[in-house]
Amino acid sequence: MRDLSTPPTVVTVRSAAPRVAQQATTSIEPAAPPRQTHLLREDAQWGWADLRDYVVGQIERLRGPFPRNDRNEMGIFKGFVSRHGERSAAIARYAFEDLKGWWRGAPVGVGRFARASDPYFADPIKVRLDG
Repeated sequence: MRDLSTPPTVVTVRSAAPRVAQQATTSIEPAAPPRQTHLLREDAQWGWADLRDYVVGQIERLRGPFPRNDRNEMGIFKGFVSRHGERSAAIARYAFEDLKGWWRGAPVGVGRFARASDPYFADPIKVRLDG
């Protein structure tokens, strides 16, 4: 049992807010425009970088600059060209030139060219191109 004759010990904690000596700043550099080398090649000759440059150029033309990840883009477009070969450029052109960059109510982005989107995006477009 506590002795009520002595007052409880009171502890006061005082701390000052840390002072900021210098403000941090962030700047965003404009990205270099996509290369246009794909314009010098026949569609069937496009490599992964040509496809990437076309897709990125079309996305930026339609919707403006967007966050980029070079490593992810390289993997996505290398895989797409590997899976769809000479049809890669035709699929991309159809998506942006015929469908104006929209597929099933959503804007076409880099992710549409990933393997997981093939059954939903690339495969139906190939059927349309063949029909």
